[in-house]
Amino acid sequence: MAELTQYQIYELLNRPGPLWLRNIDLSGFDLSKADLRGANLGGANLTKTNLSGANLSEADLSAAVLVEANLNKANLSLADLSKTDFSKALLNEANLSEAIMAEAILTVADMTGADLRGAILTKADLRGADLRRAKLRGNLVGADLTGANLSEAIMVLAVLRDANMTGCNLTDADLRNANLTGVNLTEADLSGASMGETNLTGAVLLGATMPDGVKQDRYLEPEAVPA
Repeated sequence: MAELTQYQIYELLNRPGPLWLRNIDLSGFDLSKADLRGANLGGANLTKTNLSGANLSEADLSAAVLVEANLNKANLSLADLSKTDFSKALLNEANLSEAIMAEAILTVADMTGADLRGAILTKADLRGADLRRAKLRGNLVGADLTGANLSEAIMVLAVLRDANMTGCNLTDADLRNANLTGVNLTEADLSGASMGETNLTGAVLLGATMPDGVKQDRYLEPEAVPA
């Protein structure tokens, strides 16, 4: 689709939905609080677009580019975000519950307080992401969380099997009953984290700071992890 003027965009958004906007270029536009429920935005260019407070529930944003986009408090529940590029995007308090985010790129994204309950984040790239106080009861199998900030994140029953959490900040995170089998937690900070019934079978904890403040200088048997 060819580039549109701001007027044409607003006219388009006022049409009855759901809208077909596949591969459209909406980079830099102000679409704050727009109603895009169920819209097809697959492959769209939304670089630096303002989508704060927008309703994108059940929308198709697969393989779309949202680099440095503003999605603060946006509703992305049940959306298809597979292979979507959210690098450096703002997703503060965004609703991403039950979204499909397999292989999504979220490097250095600000997801403070985001709701990711039930989200599928298999093999997602979350390196350096800010997930403080996020609700992460989802599927993060094979995800890369290297250097991510998960301080005070709620990860009860989260599945993080084989994820890379090297250097993660997990201070005061709630990891009760989470599945961390085979996870790489090298140099991670777990100070004050709640880890009752956490499954750490095969996890690498070398150099990690444990919930009791003790730093590991050797491999740790899972049953020895302080809760």
